[in-house]
Amino acid sequence: MSNFSHPRPNTTAPWERQIPEKMLALYLESVRSFPTWKAMCPEYIHPDVLDVSELGYHSTLLRTAYAEYVFTFSTKTTFIYEIEEEVRTGQLEVRCGNEVMLNIGASCADEEGGKPEWVARSVEVFRDGEWVADLLGLAARQQAHERQRLQQETRERQRHAEELTQLRQRFGIEESSPSPRPGPGTSPEPQKWRGLRFWKKHGN
Repeated sequence: MSNFSHPRPNTTAPWERQIPEKMLALYLESVRSFPTWKAMCPEYIHPDVLDVSELGYHSTLLRTAYAEYVFTFSTKTTFIYEIEEEVRTGQLEVRCGNEVMLNIGASCADEEGGKPEWVARSVEVFRDGEWVADLLGLAARQQAHERQRLQQETRERQRHAEELTQLRQRFGIEESSPSPRPGPGTSPEPQKWRGLRFWKKHGN
């Protein structure tokens, strides 16, 4: 249950505040992957996320210090005879407590490589309140947190490579091949980050 107070009504349109786009991005880029990250790489989840769990297919519970939210994303494919093409559409619902706070429609286009790109197109339900600031703030902090973690791992890999080079020079060890295959200790991308990118790329 939410412990929000009753906020003053805000007449600013959600589109002007970029709420549909930001909530869709928060779900697609982070929230839907949180249950997997929690097991594989919890350090990529911002500490403001107190708990997260998968409730069902494309349904995720997210708890912050302010409230519990349930994100549910549904998709469907419709064949349009006039243009002889299939059109994919999606619906993102955000609940806080037992209330639907946001319901937006989205369309999908496939980028090169088959990666889906979802774009918010309509707002079916929008109830303004403190939950907006809570989730928009979390979205910004989560994005910065992921970027910081990636930069940190990049620095660690560079430091490791420099230390390895120094050791080779100290002991006079030369590479046996001009193009060696990276070993487990010199992989350009750590196992955890590869898992993170996999879930962000392949989830629909």
